[in-house]
Amino acid sequence: AHDSALLARLALPGGLLLQPLLPGRPTRDCLFVDPCRDGVSVLKVWSRNSCNGVLAAFNLQGSSWSRSKLKFVMHDKTPPALSTRIAPGDVEGLQHCLPGACLSSSSGSSDTVRKPQQHRGDTAAAPTAATAAPAGCSLRYSGAFVMYVDSSKTLTVIQAGGTSETGHSTGQPAEGLSVQLPAAGSDVVTVAPLLELHSSSGSSSSSSIDFAVIGLTNMLNPGGAVNSVSAGSSS
Repeated sequence: AHDSALLARLALPGGLLLQPLLPGRPTRDCLFVDPCRDGVSVLKVWSRNSCNGVLAAFNLQGSSWSRSKLKFVMHDKTPPALSTRIAPGDVEGLQHCLPGACLSSSSGSSDTVRKPQQHRGDTAAAPTAATAAPAGCSLRYSGAFVMYVDSSKTLTVIQAGGTSETGHSTGQPAEGLSVQLPAAGSDVVTVAPLLELHSSSGSSSSSSIDFAVIGLTNMLNPGGAVNSVSAGSSS
């Protein structure tokens, strides 16, 4: 039988699947561990949408592939619950999710974040996530990220820490949040840049709003429903 509740969280009513732009890839800290048998490791898989990143965590302990039986077999009937740390740096290439006209609040409003070159292997690099903001209105990257946890429906603001705007290591410890997974449990975390929208009128008055693009929170991949971000002014 099909799980209709799960299918409803994967596809829109019209049948459109909210797929990320890239195939799922294991995070770097999962490459040389055994998430099925070592009793401590969690499998983490990342991808990107147009305006944010997405990361899934799986507790696979207790069952592994048998080469002799050619199927998954259970070797531990009572696998432990596990916790794992998830940080913005686990999703590689988040600079592709910054709006094209975004300014860095840490480097001043005159420095535009340059559009990075596509990395080899990124066969579906994210498109520019915003158009140029009109005069009197600008988007800036705050230097932080918002992390949305699907299971708890909670938002957490996390500093970029060990990952710079251009994706290079800063040598600083990366901040993150802890996710608890029961045996055979999983969770999905959306990672979105925290943006600052600055607007000013002809006078000296100005205002700003901080926001992050999450998407449709009733879906497993909320950010798959958002194609772009733009800033505009109204009269």
